[in-house]
Amino acid sequence: MDYQQIFRRKEQKYRVPAEELPALMKILQQYFRPDIYYEGTNCSLYYDTPDHRLITDSMEKPAFRQKLRMRSYGTSEREQPVFIELKKKYSGITYKRRESLSLAEAEALLKGDWRPEGRTRTLDEIIWFLDQYDLEPSMFIAYDRLSYRGIDAPELRATIDRNIRYRTADLFLGAGSSGHLLDLGGDAIMELKTNRALPMGLVRSLKRLGVFPGSFSKYEACYTQEQRARKTNRDRTADAGRKLSDMSGSIWKEYQRFAADYTIRHGGHMPEQGAAFQSLDPAGSI
Repeated sequence: MDYQQIFRRKEQKYRVPAEELPALMKILQQYFRPDIYYEGTNCSLYYDTPDHRLITDSMEKPAFRQKLRMRSYGTSEREQPVFIELKKKYSGITYKRRESLSLAEAEALLKGDWRPEGRTRTLDEIIWFLDQYDLEPSMFIAYDRLSYRGIDAPELRATIDRNIRYRTADLFLGAGSSGHLLDLGGDAIMELKTNRALPMGLVRSLKRLGVFPGSFSKYEACYTQEQRARKTNRDRTADAGRKLSDMSGSIWKEYQRFAADYTIRHGGHMPEQGAAFQSLDPAGSI
């Protein structure tokens, strides 16, 4: 175990069209400077119940919602540090507790195979949460991030996330950062984080640019797109099955007409029904 971190802050999210990004960057330069870890790829592995209870409850937009994820900056090897993050949101305020462990320790903890001694309060809360739900890896999400810190207010943070992608297989932080691209039409997601009020000049500049805060969750957006894709695939499969059934029934009726005509023409002797024709019988037999 390395250390724990506790955050309490307000997070405002903005969906920024690609054509507005150059103007946005000029605005940010007035209030922010690049953070120490300015540019990189963030990888998150979200945990949920088998029936996706956490994300579906969150999509109902209750006053209180929560999620658990394992996060790394870039892909990780077994002994490299990662973060287990328990994130809660209540009445617009985000509370986040996170603990740094090696990837091997984090995976063992989340599987229930390991419970460390001498735990921090954060670990106690994470373990309590694990005990309340039957959790398993649900979705991997990665994105490319630019990070900024306030010039006059170091607690003020800004991030810009692009190329958000996800996968529902190979649910390991060490399996690379590839995945299905989230369709945002080329838009980026900006997040402003602070435990104080935002500078009024910044707010006015964003308003003039036509960029306004709104609700956005990467997990929710990726989950919604994945469910939509699965429904489309199910519908296509069902439609193909119906077409095949209709075609099979049509061929079977054509064969019956042929057999009846053949019987009349050849004195009551019907040709033998081959296996191929029998397989087209909707009832399964002649």
